[in-house]
Amino acid sequence: QECGAQPTAAAPQPLGLLAPAAALGTPEDLKAFVSRAHGLGLRVLLSIAHDGAALGATALSTFFCRGPAAGTRRFDFAQKEVLRLLLSSLRLFVDEYGIDGFRFEAVPAMVTSCCPGSAGGDSPASRYLMLANDLLRDLASCVGAPLLVSIATSTAAAPTPHGLC
Repeated sequence: QECGAQPTAAAPQPLGLLAPAAALGTPEDLKAFVSRAHGLGLRVLLSIAHDGAALGATALSTFFCRGPAAGTRRFDFAQKEVLRLLLSSLRLFVDEYGIDGFRFEAVPAMVTSCCPGSAGGDSPASRYLMLANDLLRDLASCVGAPLLVSIATSTAAAPTPHGLC
């Protein structure tokens, strides 16, 4: 999903699940940027919005349930196809672009989503995040990286549920 407006903490972020968002340039631009950063001894983390999408995005609509805010949708993490899509997205950015880790947006909103089965620490979204971290750990050992980083973020609009962290 690409978005022409500047994203806010309460709105879905621009997202390219299987390709860089236009703001990152062409795929070749992103590869060159990551290569140059690595050459300077820097690591590159990608902010990734696996929390949901704008309601206007009609592609893959069966992968979502309606989000709590008007005009938003949340991924339905209970669906195996959603897990496969999102985990494939992470793997693609590590394998193809050399990304060193991810900043997961709006994690509290993910685990307290209005989707069926959302219940804090044992929600489908929590299980997705555990799978994502397992995948990153396994990929790090495969590519010989010391560590692939994952950072969970919150917003003032979505306080951290008790017991999440």
